[in-house]
Amino acid sequence: MKEFFSALPAWASWLANRQLKKYEGNPQVGYLIQVKNFQWQGAWALLQALSFLGFLASGFYFAAAA
Repeated sequence: MKEFFSALPAWASWLANRQLKKYEGNPQVGYLIQVKNFQWQGAWALLQALSFLGFLASGFYFAAAA
């Protein structure tokens, strides 16, 4: 690993070593990025659905007021 990190900038090797130390011993370390991305995707899908429902509700409200 030292040979691999020697080609990287100091900040990139520091970040990589930090992540390796943080998740050492975790058997599911290969899936952490996928799980985080899935959580972000779910949060944005929820916000999109709520925005669309708000758009529909405001449309019905203003249509009834006219």
